[in-house]
Amino acid sequence: MAFRFHTRWLWAMPNLVLLLFLLAAGGFVYLLQHNELGERRDALIVDALWQEQTLRLHLESQRNQLIELAHATQSEGLDEDQLSARSLFLLSENPEIMGMVRQDSLDRSLWVYPPLANAALDSILSTPEARQALRQAHLTGRPAYSTAIFSPTREYVFVLYAPISDGKRYAGALASVHSLKGLLEQQVPWWIANKYQISIVDLDGKGLAAKFDQRIPGSDLSHELAFDPPGGGLRMRATSYQQASPILQRALLWVLIGLAGVMLWSMWALRRHIRQRLEAERALRQEMSLRRAMEDSLVSGMRAMDMHGKLIYVNRAFCEMVGLSSEQLLDQQTPMPYWAPEARDDCAAIYQSILAGQCPPNGYTARFMRQDGERFDVRIYASPLIDSQGKQSGWMSSLYDITELKREREALKASHERFMTVLDGLDAMVTVVDPDSHEVLFSNQRVRTWLRLASDSAYCIIPLLPLPYQHDDGEAWDAIGQRWYHIQRRLLLWVDGRPAWLSIATDLTVLRSMQEREQQQAQQLQHTARLISMGEMASSLAHELNQPLAAISSYSTGCQNLLEQGTTSPEALRLALGKISEQARRAGGIIRGIREFVQRREPKLGACQLNDMIDNVLSLLSAELRHTGTQVRYRLVSLPDIQADRVMLEQVLFNLVKNAIEAMANRPAYQRKLTLISKQLDHHVCITVADRGPGLSEAEKQQLFTAFYTTKAQGMGMGLNICRSIVEYHQGRLWVEDNPGGGCRFSFTLPLPPREVDHVETA
Repeated sequence: MAFRFHTRWLWAMPNLVLLLFLLAAGGFVYLLQHNELGERRDALIVDALWQEQTLRLHLESQRNQLIELAHATQSEGLDEDQLSARSLFLLSENPEIMGMVRQDSLDRSLWVYPPLANAALDSILSTPEARQALRQAHLTGRPAYSTAIFSPTREYVFVLYAPISDGKRYAGALASVHSLKGLLEQQVPWWIANKYQISIVDLDGKGLAAKFDQRIPGSDLSHELAFDPPGGGLRMRATSYQQASPILQRALLWVLIGLAGVMLWSMWALRRHIRQRLEAERALRQEMSLRRAMEDSLVSGMRAMDMHGKLIYVNRAFCEMVGLSSEQLLDQQTPMPYWAPEARDDCAAIYQSILAGQCPPNGYTARFMRQDGERFDVRIYASPLIDSQGKQSGWMSSLYDITELKREREALKASHERFMTVLDGLDAMVTVVDPDSHEVLFSNQRVRTWLRLASDSAYCIIPLLPLPYQHDDGEAWDAIGQRWYHIQRRLLLWVDGRPAWLSIATDLTVLRSMQEREQQQAQQLQHTARLISMGEMASSLAHELNQPLAAISSYSTGCQNLLEQGTTSPEALRLALGKISEQARRAGGIIRGIREFVQRREPKLGACQLNDMIDNVLSLLSAELRHTGTQVRYRLVSLPDIQADRVMLEQVLFNLVKNAIEAMANRPAYQRKLTLISKQLDHHVCITVADRGPGLSEAEKQQLFTAFYTTKAQGMGMGLNICRSIVEYHQGRLWVEDNPGGGCRFSFTLPLPPREVDHVETA
């Protein structure tokens, strides 16, 4: 009786637990609904605050743009086209703006945009609310918003006035009309609109505009905030859409109750079936213990044989491995259906070895065949099969498919061979060296060829790489092989985890020889260009030297006449001789400048004044300027000295000025205007040579600085290429662009010395 009571109590406990579960589920549903309502309320407040701040910031941005446009209207004197263009940009960026109106000091409309909205805008601006806002803007001198206005388009709008003043006098206002509905449609994002209805209401709760006109139950959540700007009693209301109906929650509770009833019935049915299953489990436990031992011992293919070699068990993995079912494999004896014909003798030998108890620890490797004929390799491990009485009843074998492993090993070997082939085929010498023992851990064939070592020779130190090894890159001279190498080094972790230096040495001997020849050719081209320029200046030089020589002849003749008359004084002779000396120095200066310009020499950096170079170049080209009737205009500022080669920079200026003169040769006389501009930037000085020639096409600009490309009939195509090389040698930049007045503008920049840069930054 006590046992039966105890059993009934045990079976009643699940029912009691189920009842408690239903009570807990009901309480959980209530708490869940309550917490969900609180979370929805908090989320509504946060999202409403965010939306109100977004609208406020957007309206403040529009107000600032309108103020700037109003100020520009008076200060810049914008005409109607310019004002329309700026208004079009403002309206395209803010679609909620219906239009803009420019009014004078007497409140008359001078300009309306867009013109088609003239009637509607005049109707809105004539309302008392708009006039009150205009009066406030006039009196305060600050932007003012109107209250909500019901427009002819049957929607509520508001007007923003930005006053315009001429000094201290009121000169009118610039008004923009904003749609409340358009503002919400443009500024309320989709993720807010999907959750809430955002609307603008007045103090009486009347809706003036909304994102979507949907009906919201009055019992749902909502939150209101003051909508300022524009203010005027407007408020923003955010109302949450109706969530899932509470009927679903109650239905869920009834479903839980129904499931509980089903559980009670299933528990009663299980009680009857459990007793029947207990008897069956006892009978199966002995048999399942053997199978469980085999299944749980390995995760690979498994097979069991009796003492005579007959298959008595195969697992699913083994069946999938050979492509045969367990019915096809059980009770099979040699030869097995999964043995490959070409490896049948080897498989039979392995089979007999296992039956003889010869099971090496590292197993056997055999070639098997799937049912579809595909061959694969396996690794076989065998061990005695012990039954529940402790006696050996056969042999247990585990098999691993090593086909992919062998393929990966072969691929790895082939990859290593390819890697070594690539490294040995490089012209560069690649080495990996231990930083402590200086042992060479790896080297390619190029290193062994350079050191004249056999492939199996051992060595420890590379003479090309000085010790200790530094983490730097650079060029090194091999005194043994008389070669130049570019060495790149970096620290890495070797395969055994220790740090090592990876060094790559590339032979640069041929490249350096080519660079030296290229530099020599560039210097030769510069010298040739100066000689060509000198030939072109021959007539100009004759004219320049003729003036001081004629003056010297005149002063000498005057001195002779004075001496012959016998009436001269020492002071008069001293004055005449001084004039002769001055003209001789002038002629010598012309000859010396030409000699320095033509002289071929190495670049010599020194303090240079760009404005002085411009004067010197113009003096060299003065005859050609007069001959062509070219007018020279100056826009030069005082520039600090720079470190540069004076002759090379004068060659650049000479070529640019001469090209400008030649570009205007076929232009009318009044258009032959050469403009020279100098200015100082943050860290550079800039020189610009502008002409009024025919200009250049985009295709010509792309190839203008290419060697041997020219637009002249008799040109060599090297002048501008040499100029760019000279400017880039001085770490500057040379470019060409269109001249706004017609023609081209060639400009180049040169860096300031460090002290000048510091002075500019301090200033």
